[in-house]
Amino acid sequence: KPDFIFVQGDTLTTLASSIAAYFTKTNLCHIEAGLRTNNLYSPWPEEGNRKMTSCIAKIHFCPTKESLTNLQKEGYKNENIVVTGNTVIDSLLYVEKKISIEKDLKNSLLKKFNFIDFNKKILLLTYHRRENYGEGFKKISKAIQQIAHENNDCVIVFPVHKNPNVRKVAEEHFGNA
Repeated sequence: KPDFIFVQGDTLTTLASSIAAYFTKTNLCHIEAGLRTNNLYSPWPEEGNRKMTSCIAKIHFCPTKESLTNLQKEGYKNENIVVTGNTVIDSLLYVEKKISIEKDLKNSLLKKFNFIDFNKKILLLTYHRRENYGEGFKKISKAIQQIAHENNDCVIVFPVHKNPNVRKVAEEHFGNA
């Protein structure tokens, strides 16, 4: 039996693992804890998953001070909360540093992604949240197109999510590039 189970985020897998920790009386550590919209149904089901996971977690690893404040308002004890930073941003910075140090890796990536002009500003775009399906994605896409049109000094890199609800809108606005 493990001493701790670590879960990250707000997916159904996170909640299911949290429940498993509860039933086995195993300490649960929640990474990305304290994110809140304060609307139980938006985003759905993620906001509910977050709140239920927090109830079970022994240690809460928050990405921001705002997340810490959210948990404090809900009555969680400070000694069980740690602000650790955002795992996505931290991972991005880690990889950026690794690429700058490892010349072979850098050269390999430059060759693989030779279609990107790295002399320009890079805008990394992602979208996938279910509450943005349809009109939300269309509005985001139009805003990104406007940014691209008004800024010749930037390149937009958009790794498109595999979900057909995302792909369809992305391809309508940006093509199949």
